[in-house]
Parts: sequence; structure tokens; C-alpha cells
Amino acid sequence: MLDHVLANKRRETVDCPNYFYRTPWGCGKSLAVSTTSVPGTPGAFGTKMKKISFHEALTTIICEDSRFDEEAYHFVREALNHTMKRLKKAQQTNQHVSGQELLEGIRDYALDQFGPMSKTVFECWGIRNCENFGEVVFNLVNKGVLGKTDNDKLDDFKNGFNFDDAFVKPFQPTKPYRESIATRHHDVAQGHN
Repeated sequence: MLDHVLANKRRETVDCPNYFYRTPWGCGKSLAVSTTSVPGTPGAFGTKMKKISFHEALTTIICEDSRFDEEAYHFVREALNHTMKRLKKAQQTNQHVSGQELLEGIRDYALDQFGPMSKTVFECWGIRNCENFGEVVFNLVNKGVLGKTDNDKLDDFKNGFNFDDAFVKPFQPTKPYRESIATRHHDVAQGHN
């Protein structure tokens, strides 16, 4: 899909077919991809692998798989950092984060960042369930942004949590609204403030 950088390393851009980048305001624009740092750039001693940046990897991912908004990838990266800090505080010094640990961190970080809007934000990004988070993670793994062990699988994200239970129920009132109003009026009438 992407052209390799020519030996003279001139800058080229490639439009991503069938991809329309959504901005938070609903506007859209075509996405152009810079191919200046693609793996396989010719060097003095033959072909060298260059480590591509997160932005370059993300641009490539979105061109190849446009199901999820760019912000979903940024969020997963931030949630991973949040999870690693949380595990470090809990004296779990293992550098590897399992799929289930990451899902717990995603839930925690989302509630902290977005509160009752978490589920809505994720839906805007194309994330409908925990398996979608796994697909985002494995897109990043496949581009070398994140690492994995032989035991890590996409299935680790399948039986995560229910989005309504995690992101909606914590913000719902515990008593029905009418019952709480009636109780409050009764208490006021009885002289209990």
C-alpha cells in the first residue's frame, strides 16, 4: 500500500483509499501518509530496519484498518501507561501487562478521564466491546509499537467486561427518581432535613 522511500529520500505522500478521517466536530478530510521513515530504507550497508514512530505506525494502521478512530489508539497507549504505573505501585514489577490487566486499566482510566461519557466516547471511536480493544492492541503489536509474549492472544480480550456494567451503571441513581423525591418530601414534612 505504501511506496518505499526512494534512494534520494524524497518526501512522498499516499492517500489512503476509502478512509475519511473524522474530526471531533464531525468534519472530515483525506489522510495523507508520509513515507519518509518506512522500514527498509536503503542505507550505506544495504537495507536497514528503521524504527518507525508511533505516529507513522498509527498512520499506516489507520490506512489498513479504518474501523477505529485514531483517538482509540492514543487512548490505549495512555491506558497502558496508566496500568503500568498502577501495577508498579502495587509492587508488581513485571514489565508485561496481560490482556485482562490492560482491560482493568482501560476501565479505570476511562472512568477517570471521561466519567459517564466513557461508553459514548468509545462508541464514537468505533469501540463497542472489549474485543475491539484487543484488536486495537494487536494492530499496534503487528506494527511493532507494542510487544507481546507467546501467551498473548486476541482471545484474552473477548470475555472482558460489559460496557453498560462498567461505564453506565456506576452513574445511575440507586433509587428510582420518583421514590427519592417522595422520600425527600416525606422527610421534609416530618421535619427531618
